[in-house]
Amino acid sequence: LISYKDIKVKTIFDILSESGKTSGIISLPIAYPPFKLNGFMISCDILTPSTNFDFTYPKKLLNKIGIEKKDYILNVNPRKYIPDNKEGFISDLIKQAEMRERISFKLVDIYDWDLFVLVFGGTDRLQHFFWHYIDETHSRYNKTEAQTMLPLIIKYYQKIDSIIGRFIKSMDDNTSLFIISDHGFGPLEKNIAL
Repeated sequence: LISYKDIKVKTIFDILSESGKTSGIISLPIAYPPFKLNGFMISCDILTPSTNFDFTYPKKLLNKIGIEKKDYILNVNPRKYIPDNKEGFISDLIKQAEMRERISFKLVDIYDWDLFVLVFGGTDRLQHFFWHYIDETHSRYNKTEAQTMLPLIIKYYQKIDSIIGRFIKSMDDNTSLFIISDHGFGPLEKNIAL
């Protein structure tokens, strides 16, 4: 796996720090181990081994907002839930999103930031693992299972929509919001792990 240590050029966060600007980062892919910047960060949920490791900058960032490291929901790994506890997987993704929302709003209030990056990886994981509940043309589509799962999937997206809405309401006229995906989705019938 690649990590932040593999990046050989200045990142936007380095450039902003050198210019006296402040950045905030929560769960940006490849952002582990945590690195020094003018601002704050919580490392990538996929690369961070566990909450037993340092995964924030500054180190006591979570304590600053009244959260214990051990209570932070780092990664909701689908392989721990699927196939037996799919409902629990979505429920925990919602809990993780709610925690990121709570932390984000506390941190953006504390720091006078110029760039704030927040990643919700649950949308990616749901589409990777549950596309066949959404796509009626998928070979694994099962109407009975889809009737159970689709409302839960929609509930997660509604949670993300409400968080985005809250950010929009809190923004002033000098702030821009970008909603970005690293890739699109479509049906996947087979894959091979080399």
